[in-house]
Amino acid sequence: GSFTMNVDLTSLLGATWYAVYASVTSNVNTVGLYSTIGYFRTLPRQPEPILNLRGTGLSSSSIKLMWQP
Repeated sequence: GSFTMNVDLTSLLGATWYAVYASVTSNVNTVGLYSTIGYFRTLPRQPEPILNLRGTGLSSSSIKLMWQP
């Protein structure tokens, strides 16, 4: 099956490195596998908040991320 979760990222700083990863949690709140860590750096100016961040699983090793600008 497919699962989508929405998240807002606020208070990001300009010219700053961030690390992101995804994890799987079962219906009994047991944490399972973690993805590899992805890194990104914001532009020099403070970015706008990332609103309505959505992740949709494409396969067992791929996820599609979308957000409102």
